Amino acid sequence: MARLTREQVAEIARRAEAGETVAADELRALCTMARELADAAPPPELVRMAALLVSSHGALQLKPAEAEALGAAVLKAARGVLVEEAQLALGEARKALVLGRNWIESLERVRLGGRIGPQLPGLARSMTKTMHQHLKSTAGPLNFGMAGPLEPLSPAEPGYKEVPPLAEIRRREAASEPEQVREALRVARLGILKIARYTQALSVFPETKIWDETLAAQAAGRARDAAAHLAELMPPAGRDAS
Repeated sequence: MARLTREQVAEIARRAEAGETVAADELRALCTMARELADAAPPPELVRMAALLVSSHGALQLKPAEAEALGAAVLKAARGVLVEEAQLALGEARKALVLGRNWIESLERVRLGGRIGPQLPGLARSMTKTMHQHLKSTAGPLNFGMAGPLEPLSPAEPGYKEVPPLAEIRRREAASEPEQVREALRVARLGILKIARYTQALSVFPETKIWDETLAAQAAGRARDAAAHLAELMPPAGRDAS
């Protein structure tokens, strides 16, 4: 069973207090979380080190090994929260990828050889804003809650780097569950970023631009890549997720 949310834990507690039966899988999940919390408790020496660090108001100089040990203890204690927040962000990323994939696939209805007109750039601007918002709201869980600059959408912006198709994206090794979930989130956000960049490019097309076979092929390729990103996030029995 997947990690329980706060709401699920509260519901189990309510049923138990009311004398209702708690399912075996729920009880196992609850016990697993309890063991993880007990294992995550930092040892007393690290607690004392953290207290000294706070009380010194920055004057205490830690050796690199001490700072690393303190950070590792904090991350271990926050393991459940980090996983839960990243999983919620992954859920949002799935929805964004479904939306983006479906939107790009709808371009198949654009008539070959005809002008795109005013509607397509306007719709593309709206979709770009939507994808940008998804990038913004999923950035926090990826960066441990710290806000930072979002990835640029236009090649003219500083720091712009091309993102390859999903199969060519290099993966980072993950040694723990929080790292695994955050890596999945990182790759999913790259899929959203590619959708946002594509719709951004469409949004600046002149209304008189002709929709030709080259543009249609580009759209088909973008749709396949978005579908691949989505399929990687879905369990084997639910890969359609449309």
